Amino acid sequence: MGKTFDTNFYNESTDEVRLDASNLKAWFRGAQASELLGLAEQGLYFCRGALQLDPKESPVFVNKNKHQAGIAK
Repeated sequence: MGKTFDTNFYNESTDEVRLDASNLKAWFRGAQASELLGLAEQGLYFCRGALQLDPKESPVFVNKNKHQAGIAK
């Protein structure tokens, strides 16, 4: 994926979350896009939002751990 695609993916995700904060998929997409762009803190924000909606969503835990590791570096 190219940087332009990743940036668009990130922007679309943030817009979706703003429009509907109950959209779990939008939160997860935001976390994925953040990872692709190397935005660990923003990714962690999206993971936390997703986990507030569904604390048992295991893919979000995996993504959250990646972002926490990126912040720790």
